Amino acid sequence: MLVQHNYTPDIISKFANAANLVSKHSEKNGIMFATSRQVTPKTRKGKALKRPVLIDIEVHNFKFVK
Repeated sequence: MLVQHNYTPDIISKFANAANLVSKHSEKNGIMFATSRQVTPKTRKGKALKRPVLIDIEVHNFKFVK
């Protein structure tokens, strides 16, 4: 399961290194989904910084449809 996804949003800056951290997964119909995420800056070695939190996402309810 996804725990951390590092990326650089080039549209902002080639120096804007970010870490998308998943802190909670939930299961629905047998499918695991990341329901709690935070995006923070990261160090050059890939370690996520605790602050500032740039994006904070909390999914409370979701469903899959065909």
